[in-house]
Amino acid sequence: LNLKLSPSECESEYLLKCEWIPESELMFVAVCGTVVHVFDLKRAESNSCKATTHFALAYDDVLIRSAVMIGSLARDTNTEGKVNGTRTKLAILLDNGRLHFIDLRIDEEGDLEDQGENFIECGAGLSFPSAGICRYGGCSPMGKGSTISSLGEGVLLTYLNQCNLLLYQCVSSCCVAMVLDSDGSICGTF
Repeated sequence: LNLKLSPSECESEYLLKCEWIPESELMFVAVCGTVVHVFDLKRAESNSCKATTHFALAYDDVLIRSAVMIGSLARDTNTEGKVNGTRTKLAILLDNGRLHFIDLRIDEEGDLEDQGENFIECGAGLSFPSAGICRYGGCSPMGKGSTISSLGEGVLLTYLNQCNLLLYQCVSSCCVAMVLDSDGSICGTF
């Protein structure tokens, strides 16, 4: 199978990761330095497949360092209990240490609801609880109720499915475990 990843003038366009979308047998994401492509193998023709959806960074001065699929979060059902689709999230870590979540919804026919090109606004990123975290070695832990959107230059994200934890690593700080609730939102850290 040949994936149609178009060449880019940007030297940061390298493939970081490919991962299947949970609850899907035919869809996967390909994460590159400045864009996330979603491929649907149902649409492959002559052993070639083009991306059906693109999530591009809105600014050129930011790069994606790491990304991970958060397991199948919920099955959307109608009033009769019939499954209308599933929801999942892709967590991305930018080089500035900011986190962003991309919501992915697959309808009852197995198609991705969001098609075409979308932009990821880099802005402030996602805030998360930071009480008890020491941002740098030798400093005091952050106080109760505090939040933060970055711990420094981003390095790696890892998702531990069995315990629903997102591990966040930056160059200048310790590894932080983020507890995710059933909706995929961060509800605590340690």
